[in-house]
Amino acid sequence: MTSKGERVFQDFVYSLLQGTDEFVIATLKSYCDKLVAKNELFSWSDERWRRSRNDTICTIVAAYIQYFHPTSRLSIDGGGPLLKRFLVKVPIDDERGSFIIFNNNKFTGTQLLERTGSENDVRRLIAIANSFGIQKPTIHRDLTKEKMMETINKENSNFQATIQILFVAIMSHGDKGDKIFSRDCQRMDLYDDIIYKFCDSPHLLLKPKIFFVQACRGETEHVDIPTLRTDGQEQSSVVKRTSISNLYIFSATIPGFVTYREEKKGAWFIDALHQSIEEFIMTKSSFTLSKISEKTVSTINNITKEYNSKRIDATSRHLVPSFLQCGCENDVIFIVQ
Repeated sequence: MTSKGERVFQDFVYSLLQGTDEFVIATLKSYCDKLVAKNELFSWSDERWRRSRNDTICTIVAAYIQYFHPTSRLSIDGGGPLLKRFLVKVPIDDERGSFIIFNNNKFTGTQLLERTGSENDVRRLIAIANSFGIQKPTIHRDLTKEKMMETINKENSNFQATIQILFVAIMSHGDKGDKIFSRDCQRMDLYDDIIYKFCDSPHLLLKPKIFFVQACRGETEHVDIPTLRTDGQEQSSVVKRTSISNLYIFSATIPGFVTYREEKKGAWFIDALHQSIEEFIMTKSSFTLSKISEKTVSTINNITKEYNSKRIDATSRHLVPSFLQCGCENDVIFIVQ
């Protein structure tokens, strides 16, 4: 199996961890639990592991221990062909996971319009957090730039060593160059002022940090639609810092383009994201961030088709979200229990 390539091998281990073969899982469970009970130390540098480095059982055992016994002294340092994905049990409780929502809906002055319908998106994001098992998501509304920076620093100081995964949703008007508007109409750099700040927390080092961004990234669109609003005012200005690790960013649109929000229903992107995650969890299917991305794109296509079918003119709307990974090659597996 390992000779067929790393991805094939990873998918094989993934299928086992989903419980598709109960006999294999039961056998591995008995074997691994005995190792943990004995508190035996193993490392990829140890002779017995070096000899069987390409053995399927060796990597499956390591993956099992990483998932089911994360606090054991068993070492899997060195990696080898170990499953290159984070394994996250669902439901996640509020101790192991944090879900933070920023929604700038109303703005001072007349430069930016109220983002009518965005509270529907807040409700959907709360539902997403609850579906993951996080019952108390933190919600911040209509923050000035100064207050937003202060809030991010405070959130960082509140993280505990037990946290395993972070979700952050950012919703506001946006502009080209990945700029986000605060309540007082100040431009904030999405990466330097917001996302990278969360990466500075020592408790989040090497742990998945997932961002959902509902904001325009430019001005490209076709025509104005009375009940369809945009969340905006060039290409992305992402500067990858070497200290960034395990960062995953879902954006409602690609650089240079607007994203859409219906006044009564809310944003297409958040709606599609909610539908996609709910479907995976309701069917108790294990899934990855990559699968969420694929499913969200498919759901958005269905939403746009439905919207366009109701239009009486020839114009149509399309939305292409983006999924970016920074500082990692890993995917995240959510295993629904």
